[in-house]
Amino acid sequence: MIRPTLATVLLLAVLTVPAGAQAPRKGPGPERELHPLLRRVDDSRSAVRMVGVRTVQVGFGPNSRVTTERYFRSGARFRIETVGEGQNRGQIVVEDGRRRLVYFPAKNEIREQPPLEGRLLHALRRASAGPPGRGGKPKFVESDGGTIAGHKTRLLEVQRPDGQASMRLWIQPEQAVVLKLQSLSPRGEQLAYFEFTRVAFGQEIPESQFRLDMPGARFVSPQDELERVARQANVRPLRLPEDTGYRLEAVRRVGSKGREILVQTYAGPRGRLSLFVLRGEIDERLLARIASGREDSHVWQSGPFTLVLIGDLPPEQLRRLAGRVGA
Repeated sequence: MIRPTLATVLLLAVLTVPAGAQAPRKGPGPERELHPLLRRVDDSRSAVRMVGVRTVQVGFGPNSRVTTERYFRSGARFRIETVGEGQNRGQIVVEDGRRRLVYFPAKNEIREQPPLEGRLLHALRRASAGPPGRGGKPKFVESDGGTIAGHKTRLLEVQRPDGQASMRLWIQPEQAVVLKLQSLSPRGEQLAYFEFTRVAFGQEIPESQFRLDMPGARFVSPQDELERVARQANVRPLRLPEDTGYRLEAVRRVGSKGREILVQTYAGPRGRLSLFVLRGEIDERLLARIASGREDSHVWQSGPFTLVLIGDLPPEQLRRLAGRVGA
């Protein structure tokens, strides 16, 4: 089986997870593999009450983007407001543990997405508990983290098997909250980052902060977004039904005009799946690019379309799921 590197899995998680988020549990085995500090972060979900301001960076070099966010958290619920300059100014994210709503001011749209709570810890747990693949299991090294936003922290470095750091987390031990985080490439480049510059714990937050009421805004469901992007890619909106346990998380199109690919990402009980839909047959080079560095894949035809389903599942389970794909 081809597995993604730990850095790839973690980068997807870094900036989508509220501080102190909890991942779904899957039994005692993986829990023993997590570092004790991460278990405390995991267990803190229902108790965390905090407000703060943080600086966020995604990407590196000329593609780097830096924003400032106001952050509100009460248990499993949180609200993130993008302030300051930049293309995301005015964007608001509200999550309540069941769904995630994102307001895009430029389009005056509210898009519904599956909740992303716990993705970081879930990725770390899977990497720690799973059998060593091409990337192997991570190592955890704890040390003094100094002071972040006026709070003493412990630094937890997540290392690749070769000893290189893939992630660093500065954790406030009493509240068990991540106050600063870095995700690093194998070459040491900073891929993503956040750091709280102000934070206050134990704050009562009005219920109104966890509602997203924007007069006149258009509501866009995951199915709406899928149909829109499928039209742009000139393919049918083929998808996995929700009764499989996998929820549509993101939709995008890639490729050049005339050879565009509809890409869907799902989250479910066994992790994440990717579904690719394109018109016509797929050649070996394109298939290799799609599946490179990923888990197992299943390829099949549906009329004039080729579909590729990729996930960390046995081939037979991928085939069964592929049989459920439809419009």
